[in-house]
Amino acid sequence: MRKTKKRIISLLMAVAMMTALLVPTAMATNNTKSDKHYITVMGDSVATGFGLNQDTVWSSELKTRPTGERYYFKRPLGDGVAVPNSYTSIVAKALGVDVSDPNHVPYLYNQTRAGFRSVEALRMIDPAYDQEMMGDTFGNEEILSGYSDMTAAELKYMRENAARQVQNSKLVILNLGSNDVSLALTDIGPKRLEELFEQEEKSISVRGLIEGSKKILEMGGSLTSLLVFVLDWAETVGALPETLAVYSSAMIEGVTKWMDVYPKLVARIYELNKDATIVNVGFYNAFKEMKLTDVSPFNIGQLMEPASIIADQYMSTLAPYANSDEYDYRFAEVRGVKLNGFTNSLLTSILSGELDNFSMEYAEQIHPAAEGHAYMAQQILNALGSDYSLNLENAPVDPTPVIPAEDELFADVHRGDWYYDMVKYVAENGYMSGTGDNMFSPNASLSRAMVAQILYAMEGKPAVASSGKFTDVATGDWYANAVNWAAEKGIVAGFEDGTFQPNANVTREQLALILAGYAKLKGQNTASTADINSFSDSASVSAWAADGVRWAVEKGIISGKPGNLIDPQGTATRAEMATMIRNLKTNVL
Repeated sequence: MRKTKKRIISLLMAVAMMTALLVPTAMATNNTKSDKHYITVMGDSVATGFGLNQDTVWSSELKTRPTGERYYFKRPLGDGVAVPNSYTSIVAKALGVDVSDPNHVPYLYNQTRAGFRSVEALRMIDPAYDQEMMGDTFGNEEILSGYSDMTAAELKYMRENAARQVQNSKLVILNLGSNDVSLALTDIGPKRLEELFEQEEKSISVRGLIEGSKKILEMGGSLTSLLVFVLDWAETVGALPETLAVYSSAMIEGVTKWMDVYPKLVARIYELNKDATIVNVGFYNAFKEMKLTDVSPFNIGQLMEPASIIADQYMSTLAPYANSDEYDYRFAEVRGVKLNGFTNSLLTSILSGELDNFSMEYAEQIHPAAEGHAYMAQQILNALGSDYSLNLENAPVDPTPVIPAEDELFADVHRGDWYYDMVKYVAENGYMSGTGDNMFSPNASLSRAMVAQILYAMEGKPAVASSGKFTDVATGDWYANAVNWAAEKGIVAGFEDGTFQPNANVTREQLALILAGYAKLKGQNTASTADINSFSDSASVSAWAADGVRWAVEKGIISGKPGNLIDPQGTATRAEMATMIRNLKTNVL
């Protein structure tokens, strides 16, 4: 036991010394005012309230609300869910929000889930961000995080609504970071070890290490629990020196990658909502009360204290936000939080089998108790100041979110609708997404900017060489890259006054011509002599659009409407766009 103790101490001290190299600079706060009135919480298992109500936190079954046929996931996700006694619930109540129904709290967007990292939060609010920290494990479109059991329906809901929720919020609470580093150890460490053993022709299998590490994360374990587990594995297989070297490197890579992602998350929040107040919830030392053995006076948690201080300093001094009057960027230090606490020493619990290799009981022990959540809530409120208000008087409340049943695409697209197969096709292929609250809005009109954005996304959002072609398309507009790309490729054209009119509804003849331009970009011959005179309103097709309409009719991309009409000046709906894309991909490309 003494030998194991020394090795644990050496490993943790090495980690603390390495992370000490990563300290940034100064901090300041300001008090930017905003007319927004929602709270968005982005966080991991601590933010969900794990350990306060296990059924609420860990059950992933779909349930119906007593008030109607609306669905929600019992673990916090999306709109209006707050575990009682969690700091989220306490802060919301202190700011004047009604938390009497924890499953439907107005003015609250709860984007939290056990296992979430900063990269998950960034991917939710920025669909264009497709980079991954550990690509071998993640990147599956069916789940957002391999350790959070994100279903396809939840992923779809969050990707369509998370950015809008941030835009509606006056206050954004961030409680992320520990899982970013921990998952670097589950992915990077084992992979590097396997490569090393293959190079040195050693017959050491890392399968047990991989499975055990992932189990720890699934059950809510953290950085220190992983390190202790890795050390035990390495000693068992006789690979301690190699493991120490590899995991030291993996630790550095995980920390530096988090420090790369976290500023991007903050930047994206301010890009969506520059008036938002961001409160960064600091790190706490989950092992501050942990001893190696029941009789040992040595507290291994003290070795982790420098790392938590360094992480706190990084968040609290993040430039340019912490020292700028332009942003309302604040920090809540929570290292004094009270946890549920350890009933036994770590090694004694493992050796006795009491915790079954970091079971749910262990996970609960390293999370805040109700007293700890009350403390964290007070620290957040202290960071906000006594004059902080959400301005809830006469503020509109978003409707309760609708997560569709498993056999439905969207809440407003059902089997039997004429456009069901078309909408399914574009949604499953990522060509079109919903409009929010799990709605597709099939009968809504489509703007010219939206059409450009859809085609731009279909091409994988390539780099754009030109800009400023149109007087009403400014750099920074959400559609700017798409419109400039489409103009650069000859897919769209503007008007005589130099405008593009991005918010104008696209007409059916404009859409036909645009799709012909896209097909030409893909190498298709779009010349056509098709006769459209059989349509009763063919004479109303504009001369500049005639070639595009003839091609679209010939290829079956556009068909007539009731009354044998082309309806060239009629606005195209989202369902019609979905149909045209499906026909284009099926019949032409």
